[in-house]
Amino acid sequence: MAIVTAMCKLLFCMAIGFFCYKKEHLTLSANSSISKLITMFFNPCLILYSISTVDTGNDRLVLSVLLASFACYAAFILIGWLFTKLFRIRVGLQGVYMCCIIFANCGFMGMPVAQSLYGDSAIFYVAVFIIPFNLIFYTLGLSLIEKDSSANTGNITKVHFDAKKLINPGSVASLAALLIYFGRLPIPSLFFTCVGFVGNVTMPLSMISIGASLAAASFKDVKGERSLLPMLLFRLAVIPAFTWCFLHLFIKDPVVLNICAITSGMPVGALVAMGSSQWPEQYRVSSMCVAISTLVSIFTVPVMTLLMGA
Repeated sequence: MAIVTAMCKLLFCMAIGFFCYKKEHLTLSANSSISKLITMFFNPCLILYSISTVDTGNDRLVLSVLLASFACYAAFILIGWLFTKLFRIRVGLQGVYMCCIIFANCGFMGMPVAQSLYGDSAIFYVAVFIIPFNLIFYTLGLSLIEKDSSANTGNITKVHFDAKKLINPGSVASLAALLIYFGRLPIPSLFFTCVGFVGNVTMPLSMISIGASLAAASFKDVKGERSLLPMLLFRLAVIPAFTWCFLHLFIKDPVVLNICAITSGMPVGALVAMGSSQWPEQYRVSSMCVAISTLVSIFTVPVMTLLMGA
């Protein structure tokens, strides 16, 4: 019953976003601004607030989650590479599909789903688990997409690595949360009250934003993209199943294990489409992967959580 209630709340918010976009109450520009607000303020506040909901004394568990996250993302890279070879992804899209396998929508969808199922404390463990995300995306991820564009055009457009991109509100909030937790810093309760008040906007607003994005998406080229179906299978089924099994080597707490595995089973991250926006072919395919995987995840996430006993 908990998963039904959680998904109904998320779907209701997505339906509002979908309706508002179709009725032109919400434009692409406005939705982009909402996404920035979530990224810059609401989500970081939610991460910081989650510290107040986690019991101290589980240092070994938190370190296990951090270690497991780096091991998992290393495995995701290998799985993504094997996927491109197994399904013979055409040159010019291999990097895009690798990124679709590696990078899930952990922030906008993973955190709200985990929060709905396990409460506010789940946010902290999700934040710890996705720490490698930014590091890998802004280095390997962008390089893979750039390599695709070069293969299509023959012109090598050098992607200059900007270390400043690694320092963003989400990563800063995650590191600050770890510092507060391990340092046992005496943070006033008023601080947590304030960030909690702001952070609680994240779940409904992020789902409204996703609903508007789905309404704006184009699905006309879906039939022509033969690699889309196997990508969905890997992103929404193989990756979370692998993560759940693999994490048993690191994590013994069944709740935290499920939180991390469910987070890994989210649809393709919006950053994959954003990172390929300057190259038409890569952007077309990545946007399609984000939209379709988000739609399919409406059905796969409840099944996944039930199978895991969430």
